[in-house]
Amino acid sequence: MLIKLKQKLSRSRIFNKLLQRLPRPVLLLNPIKHMMIEPTNLCNLQCLFCTQATSPRPKGMMKPEEFKKILSWLPSSVKEVQLHFAGESLLNKELPTMVADLKEHRIKTIISSNGTMPFGDYEKTIRAGLDILIISFDGATKTSYEAYRRGGRFEVVVENLKKMSALAGRQTRIVIQFIVMRHNEHEIEKMKELSASLGTDELWLKSASLNIGCSEIMEKEIIKNARDFLPQNPKYSRYVLSNGKLINKDKPLSCPWIWRSVVLWNGDVAICCVDLDGQVVVGNVFKEQGFERIWQSDRYQSIRRKILKKELTICQNCSLGDNPVKEIIKFKKR
Repeated sequence: MLIKLKQKLSRSRIFNKLLQRLPRPVLLLNPIKHMMIEPTNLCNLQCLFCTQATSPRPKGMMKPEEFKKILSWLPSSVKEVQLHFAGESLLNKELPTMVADLKEHRIKTIISSNGTMPFGDYEKTIRAGLDILIISFDGATKTSYEAYRRGGRFEVVVENLKKMSALAGRQTRIVIQFIVMRHNEHEIEKMKELSASLGTDELWLKSASLNIGCSEIMEKEIIKNARDFLPQNPKYSRYVLSNGKLINKDKPLSCPWIWRSVVLWNGDVAICCVDLDGQVVVGNVFKEQGFERIWQSDRYQSIRRKILKKELTICQNCSLGDNPVKEIIKFKKR
């Protein structure tokens, strides 16, 4: 009921106009609860539609002492942190320490991974107190999985999932995220069976985000290949292809990211989960010695209004889905 109400408000023009007119103190009465913090933007795969190859951002790793500083600067209202963004988080070997630090602060922690890293890295991260581990696994067969996750090995992910699920005393919820595309949509039932057999807790069937607003170069390439990857079943697609353009039919009118934020590996504060290239940076937590002063700043307020009015270039053809996970299948109670 609450999700449906939020979706209704996010698509209301009246609500959007109201948000545009609210003064900053009133707008921020809804405190920041959700953040993304990027341990690294390095990745070991070359997935289709990913901006890794074209991103102008310098590559690097967040250090544990830097993460501790960021954590000390977060508003007390923050209750959930996604410890991933544009890279494979487990490439940062300090990730278990970061998870443990968040656990100490009683902040719910979520990580999304491609599932191909050494099992020991997953075990350490899970043992550190991770709440949810999402494994992107987009094929019930080797052929379909490796068609999209370039550089990944199907057998490695299967073995890792088996071992993660079987860990004694595990409190972490293990979720398989299956991005539905044309080449794998016929495997949905098979993936349900596979997920259950591996002992995972949930399977999420998700619509693909094609990152069409991130990069002009990427957008042209994606549109060229869209017919080959958009699923035939419209239930699982957030796009329609019209007159040579991809139109996001699932995009909210009022973006929820006016109340959320992203801290990149180098301390830059980005505006949303779609801005993988860091096109819009509001400030840097290390240079300004804190997050909240950036969050409360006139700069951020000006950007919030631009987001609501769709004035930023990245907002013009945003890939954000109002309801990206189309189906959740739960296999067992924890």
